[in-house]
Amino acid sequence: MASDPQTQSYLVAVGLVVVGIFGLVVVWKITKSLFKLAFWLAALCAVATLGWWLLAKEGLLPPPPFLNEPHRPSPVSDPMTA
Repeated sequence: MASDPQTQSYLVAVGLVVVGIFGLVVVWKITKSLFKLAFWLAALCAVATLGWWLLAKEGLLPPPPFLNEPHRPSPVSDPMTA
C-alpha cells in the first residue's frame, strides 16, 4: 500500500492527536485519583489525630507531641542586676 506523503503526514498527525488526547485522559484520571487519595489520607490523619487527642485527654494514651504546648522556660533573674 503505497500512499502519497501528504496522506501519510495527515495520518501521522491524526495519530499524534489521538495519542495526545488519550494521554491527557490518562493523566486526568491519575490526577483525579491522586486528589481523592490525598483527601482521604488527610481525613484519616485528622480523625486519627483527634482520636489520639481524646484518648490522651482521658489518660489512656500519652499526649501527642505535636499538640503539646511548647515548653517555656521559667524566668530566671539575672544575678548581675539583682
